[in-house]
Amino acid sequence: MLVGGENYKGPLTGQDLPSIATPDASTIVFHLNKPYGDWPWIVSMPAFTGVPKSKEDVVHYQDHPLASGPYKVQSAQQGSKIVLVRNKYWDQKTDPVRTALPDSIVLDMALNGEVINQRIIADQGADQAAFSFVTLQAALAPKVLNNPQVKARLAVSPSGALDYLALNTRKAPLNDVNVRKQAIEYAIDKNAVQIAAGGPVIGGDIASTLIEPGISGYQKYDLYQAPASGDVAKAKALLATAKFNQTAPLVLISQNDSLHVAVSQAIQASLQKAGIKVTLKPEDDDSWQADSTGGKPNYDLSLSGWLPDFPSAQGSIQPLIGTSEIGNGGFNISQYSNAQVDAAIAAATSQTDLTKAAAQWGALDQQVMQDAPIVPLFYAKNAFLRGSKVTNFYLPPYPPYPSVLTVGLTGK
Repeated sequence: MLVGGENYKGPLTGQDLPSIATPDASTIVFHLNKPYGDWPWIVSMPAFTGVPKSKEDVVHYQDHPLASGPYKVQSAQQGSKIVLVRNKYWDQKTDPVRTALPDSIVLDMALNGEVINQRIIADQGADQAAFSFVTLQAALAPKVLNNPQVKARLAVSPSGALDYLALNTRKAPLNDVNVRKQAIEYAIDKNAVQIAAGGPVIGGDIASTLIEPGISGYQKYDLYQAPASGDVAKAKALLATAKFNQTAPLVLISQNDSLHVAVSQAIQASLQKAGIKVTLKPEDDDSWQADSTGGKPNYDLSLSGWLPDFPSAQGSIQPLIGTSEIGNGGFNISQYSNAQVDAAIAAATSQTDLTKAAAQWGALDQQVMQDAPIVPLFYAKNAFLRGSKVTNFYLPPYPPYPSVLTVGLTGK
């Protein structure tokens, strides 16, 4: 996005990038090669923290990073534990957002996710002053939801990532848009999928759009209106009209964990009712990533999830359906390519009036779903537990993770 960026090899070569200017000690100016309406969101991300040249020791910088907020790193064991203490140079008068209530914060990163949640559920000793950054596993949900005292310490996000089924639009029979629309979109039992994901309380809400609720540009609509349990009769009738003749089972790949396997099984059962045979192929994370994003898709269906890096519909749509995102690690795992859609993405991306951009992205959402490259399944909710001494603990609409801006502790 920066002028000259395509030829820039980074600061370790001794080069500067002239399109990034520092006219004074408190200003950074970026010269872009084209308008980009979401640039304020881009520069709000951690990677855009200003770093003085004297701090360019990339090997050890993460152990003592520059701190402009209320805390600084006292000690760091990367991948294990980081201890934060107060930053004496921080002035709350210049930062009305952060309350900085605790004197110190310990980040313990060496624990298994289920162990973390089990400890927070038990609420013993130092864990009373802790909270989890690992969403509650579906298997632990009954232990939490059926205990009022523990349930009171649960915070759930209003919405979250889109979990979806990608349909390989370049491989028969799913290269036929009528099969995608008429069979897959109508046949899937989203209610069963929701239950497999943990239910409506911690699993998520049934989805019908690409843009997630809480993101500017979201419009509630459903092009393929059917009961939450699917419309098997309609799917069968439309398949007959489309003269669908299956010669081999569709291959559905997913990550090999309990959540994705359970959701895959619900999808398999749904499509089987409509007369579509599906073979499940669970894979480890690396294999699924390579198969889905490597550009050589040997699958018909792929189960995935997506959360934008910043709260803009650009991050909800372009990475999933832009032609430039096919292969090479890109997340257009539907292999969907539409020149008109690509042009509309470019126009919406360059729109600097965010109200107009939101309307463009909302229209794009429906335009893409007309071609049915994706089946939106559910807007995944995140659910996090806190210890009994933790206060001001909540999850905002975006990002759907515990807010550390105001969290504090009670003395009780």
